[in-house]
Amino acid sequence: MKTKSILYLTTLLILASGIFTGCKKESKGMSTATQSPVAFYSNKLLRDSTFVDFFHAVTVKSLKLTPISAFDNHKSNNQTSVIIDDVIDSSLAYDYLADIITAEVMMKAENPGFFELAIDEQEAVMSKIMGDLAIESYREENADAPLVIIATNTLEELNNYEPIDLSQPTEITAGEFAACTTGALFGAIGDYGGIVGQVWRLFKEGGQYLTRATIFQLAGRVIKNAVPWYKVISATSSYALCLWSAY
Repeated sequence: MKTKSILYLTTLLILASGIFTGCKKESKGMSTATQSPVAFYSNKLLRDSTFVDFFHAVTVKSLKLTPISAFDNHKSNNQTSVIIDDVIDSSLAYDYLADIITAEVMMKAENPGFFELAIDEQEAVMSKIMGDLAIESYREENADAPLVIIATNTLEELNNYEPIDLSQPTEITAGEFAACTTGALFGAIGDYGGIVGQVWRLFKEGGQYLTRATIFQLAGRVIKNAVPWYKVISATSSYALCLWSAY
């Protein structure tokens, strides 16, 4: 039952586009002599600092925005929703989304070819990266890699949380964490693609120097006119619910 719940919620994360569905260019057939585009970017992004920032924004900051502990009362009542008004305010929601958009724009500047891949190829890249992180031997061999460190620490923090209504403590496995996070990462790329494009165009038109502060400021202006804050929370809640169902 637990496995079915994880798969179901992961599917929702990938397929549900309740915020913004960005337009993606079709793959231009980019390939190397030895690797497919999916293999190339799966390997490249694993150690790419801009992808690490994107991963951090989607996962760590998302969980801080919608803490799993917020679901305690609802879980005990067999509910799957959360009263978001009791958890955060709109300014935090917009800052969180601006962080994601900023990270995506910086990643686009460093890896433009990834954003030219077809949607199914982008999803395959996220799945391959998270699949590698789910393998214990891979994490051990790459223990010093920033992405591995963030993923490992996040999973450990999640497992330090003990749901109050379970008689026997359980934990989220690396595979369950990978499944939920794959959906969250790909969902962010798909849902916010249009906003990333707007911010990118504004940045190019302004001829400004690419810095996180500049992009964050542009992103903040765009998203307040494009996305209701409560829809931002619905995405973070979906990720938290996926992880919560693993307990």
